[in-house]
Amino acid sequence: MKTPKEVYHQRIANEKPFITFEMLADIHQISCFKDKTLRRAFDDIKQRDIHYLFCLGDLTNNACFFQFRAFFSLLNPYGFHHLIALGNHDLYHAHHDESMRIDPTCKRYVYRHEVYYKEELKGCSFYVLNTQKPQKDNMYFEKDQLEWLQDDLNQDKNNWKFVLCHHPLANTHPGSERRDMHIGYQNAQLEKILLHHHVIYISAHLHNSYSLPALYLNKDILCVNVPAFHQVEHGIKKDQIGMQIQVFTDFLYIRFYDYQEHRFLDSVTYIYDHKHRIIHII
Repeated sequence: MKTPKEVYHQRIANEKPFITFEMLADIHQISCFKDKTLRRAFDDIKQRDIHYLFCLGDLTNNACFFQFRAFFSLLNPYGFHHLIALGNHDLYHAHHDESMRIDPTCKRYVYRHEVYYKEELKGCSFYVLNTQKPQKDNMYFEKDQLEWLQDDLNQDKNNWKFVLCHHPLANTHPGSERRDMHIGYQNAQLEKILLHHHVIYISAHLHNSYSLPALYLNKDILCVNVPAFHQVEHGIKKDQIGMQIQVFTDFLYIRFYDYQEHRFLDSVTYIYDHKHRIIHII
């Protein structure tokens, strides 16, 4: 009898995924100059013929115009089909306070100048959410964003539904139960909307490396956390790591990629069985 590893490796070798996308998070562009490490990552992704690149927030360190300009002037010439979720560092700078909404300087970089949006790619639905107050660990959504998400999910007939947001859901990672860790404000409302739709919720913010668990089943929601590209705070102190997801008919193939070494970190590989809601580490 074949092991799950043998079964899935055989399927991966013989089946074509619907879509392959790569993800970067917590880049924290600091200067006005183009980051050589980020250029190396973009070059690598392009050379491997990956067309879809999703960025899960904290593109900049201080939400300064010159940091946004440096990031996008590097990204745009590659021609990736990209989706962008803004992080807390992209929403405030020295002149912000937590009562303010998204600054106009930052909002211009939101896709289509919309705070939230949906895109269908290769038969998969991708919902991008953005917190609407610049707070460090809290996600905050206005009523219109939550109502939009609920209405669209109720009508969505696609088998694969991905929700991209910088902040993770509460109680899906170590430490979120601490009193000083308030990640997940409005968490109950968002979780209630996501439940029963078999959603894949992809987030960042934790500054984890690939060495820590990146997949969690939270009731009916699969939570995926993308490792930090820079400034790793938890796990192995190694930066320039991204995540790749390949979407097959009934499972996801999830791997980490090292842009310094130009190789997959196959010591940590996940398979998510969508039908049976099972995570395999292979």
